[in-house]
Amino acid sequence: MVWRSSTTYFSKNAAFSILEVLVTAAIIGIITAVIVLNYSSFNNAVLLKSQAYEIALDIREAQQFAVSVRGAGGEFREDYGLYFSTSEPGQYRLFRDQGTIEKRDDTGRLISLAYYDDGEEIGPPYFIDSRFAISSICVNDCAHVVDDLSISFRRPDFDAHFASVSADGYGIADIIDAEIVLTNVVGTNITKSITINAVGKVSVTETTQ
Repeated sequence: MVWRSSTTYFSKNAAFSILEVLVTAAIIGIITAVIVLNYSSFNNAVLLKSQAYEIALDIREAQQFAVSVRGAGGEFREDYGLYFSTSEPGQYRLFRDQGTIEKRDDTGRLISLAYYDDGEEIGPPYFIDSRFAISSICVNDCAHVVDDLSISFRRPDFDAHFASVSADGYGIADIIDAEIVLTNVVGTNITKSITINAVGKVSVTETTQ
């Protein structure tokens, strides 16, 4: 009987060369890097959107609080609001106004506006996620940039009232809407803007810089 070897011989051309292995590894590395970078950008965009809506919700809650809370003397005429400042880009404050600013409008009518002062805050500041910050504040369709802004509300209506110390160049009584721009502190071309108008409508929009 003749035994035949079961050994199988492969051609040397059937194996991967070192160059092919290196090229494959490089391609896999590039694809992985692209996926990771895109995921990171997507994740930051989602978190930025979430943070913007959180600020918008806090504005809405301050509005609801102002029109429903009873004052210390039983009256419903106290101003409550939120204060934003570019000098504190990582936080904002809820406050109850204890002294208003009086300003005459273009018709000569005297207007009382609430503005945040030290000691008027309610509780600790609201902190923004450390990955994001308030990059700018503008008013009147962003025709004017301001350094700070108080957005306040007073019973019985839901109207928003604005005041800004840095807006004295054209009058704090002339602000009809405001926009708070939120961006990534590490740099991104996507920002979120929280906009509120005089009738108290709050919205979040995305802008590409």
